[in-house]
Amino acid sequence: MSASLEGAALRVSWVPSPGARPTHYNVYQEVQSHEWYGCVYRLAGNVTETSYAHRDQVKPVPGAPRHVRVTERTDESLTVEWEPPSAGESHEASYSVSACNSEGCSDVFAWDARVGVPHDIQHFELRRSSPDDPAGAGTVTVEFPAGGRHLDAGLQPDTVYSYELRACSETGCSEPGQGAGLTEAAGPVDTPPAPSIRGQKIDVSGDTDDAKVLWDEVEGATYYHVYQEQDLDAEVSAPATSYHDRSPNSSMFAFQATTYKVRACNKAGCSPLSETVTVR
Repeated sequence: MSASLEGAALRVSWVPSPGARPTHYNVYQEVQSHEWYGCVYRLAGNVTETSYAHRDQVKPVPGAPRHVRVTERTDESLTVEWEPPSAGESHEASYSVSACNSEGCSDVFAWDARVGVPHDIQHFELRRSSPDDPAGAGTVTVEFPAGGRHLDAGLQPDTVYSYELRACSETGCSEPGQGAGLTEAAGPVDTPPAPSIRGQKIDVSGDTDDAKVLWDEVEGATYYHVYQEQDLDAEVSAPATSYHDRSPNSSMFAFQATTYKVRACNKAGCSPLSETVTVR
């Protein structure tokens, strides 16, 4: 079986089994419930074609954009980057078809297919707020698929700007992905000092535990570099002062001790690396 969007409907198509001589088909959809197996209900009976348009199956509202973050900064601009919703977050619908003739109908679950309904993102809506505009009155539309990076210019120096980003389709807009950044100060600045850091292990049920690194805010820093062992692992834009590492090691279900260092940066350069913290 396969499925494709047809306007606001989802058209489900199938190919009869070799040698089968059905006269008509019954089409079913799985209904997800709190029970493990869910249940099914019949959408249509006596279908004589090998496809069916499920017109009540509308396009879903997209999932929220992922990893919204500030990646570059000047005293009058911030660059916001993000990733679209994961393909795995698409709405899923499961359909079954039974083939029928004068002798009866086949098993309901013959040719069962679970299909992902694409989000069909049309654009992103980026809303910016700041201490001077806490309501975030201005909204920028970023076209898709060009979306993924936006230069936000005309900003004030040494100011924190917060962003809410929604993925939008003709059905509606997602919940927001959120990020924030601090513009550079105007004029010359000194290189910031190294931060004071600490770490902790975060228990994750049924999977490898995570690690979190935290540090005190460093005056004059507009972003931070986080190193795991000897490698640069992340860039964190101020005002954030923590990093959640969801893949701290490669050993499944067995957390291994790992080390982190952090340095504070601005347009003048970066501080020396902090002292090492070990997360066990």
